[in-house]
Amino acid sequence: MSRLLNQCIWVASRQMTKKEKENNPNHETTEGYLKSVPLKEAWKNMWGNLDDESKSVFTTLPNFDAKKFKEITGISV
Repeated sequence: MSRLLNQCIWVASRQMTKKEKENNPNHETTEGYLKSVPLKEAWKNMWGNLDDESKSVFTTLPNFDAKKFKEITGISV
């Protein structure tokens, strides 16, 4: 699962804001840029792409605590 948790995402030039284009002038050559996202955003991106069985790998762990999970990931289960 940890290989799915990615704090870097590719943003194509056509999806970039004007500010992102100004801050990343090489986007024209590379057709985008690699954007760093906060850990909680990375968790939300990953969680949204998991099926119920994969999510249960986390929620069925011994001593799983939904409150602590939300504090760490920002995700309510």
